[in-house]
Amino acid sequence: MLHETAVAWLTNRLKVTTPAKPWDETVEEFGTRLKAATEFVNAHYNLENLQNELPERLVKLADREGGRIGK
Repeated sequence: MLHETAVAWLTNRLKVTTPAKPWDETVEEFGTRLKAATEFVNAHYNLENLQNELPERLVKLADREGGRIGK
């Protein structure tokens, strides 16, 4: 699903920004890092196209009665 793409982008950004001692990171620091990662993804990836493709892809999926659909 398309949301998995967006989650992967965010997860990869969080991996890149993980501190050397992540166990020392406070909840507030993690929140700040998560917000920065979200802003990075929004700035560097085309989320609008990802979002706009969803309805069309759901129709294709319904037409095939489930299964996998290609990009």
